[in-house]
Amino acid sequence: MKKLIFVLLAVLLLVGCAQEEETPLTDTFYATILTIDDHVLLVEGLEVNDINTRGQFYIQVDENTRLDWLGTELALSDLDVGDRIAITWSGLVQETSPANIMNPVHRIKLLDDEK
Repeated sequence: MKKLIFVLLAVLLLVGCAQEEETPLTDTFYATILTIDDHVLLVEGLEVNDINTRGQFYIQVDENTRLDWLGTELALSDLDVGDRIAITWSGLVQETSPANIMNPVHRIKLLDDEK
């Protein structure tokens, strides 16, 4: 009986180790760009967001962040103060003032009708 329990535990351990990592949960919120400083944006969440994403946030843009508008790839230099954007990210939020969204920011989508 002890041998059977040991074998079952070993199998469960191997199965658990063999499973792929779960993809992290992502969240998207809408914001207006307040400042652009190198690769860091200061944004303010729009009123349509959940109450937790209506404040001001610093977000960092890196080489893995996808920027686009209507399916067209953008460069960070294409964004302007006052632009409305959708920010998709996963990870943690550093609760400072303004808050700091810790990487990764996966996507920034320009919401304005004209560019």
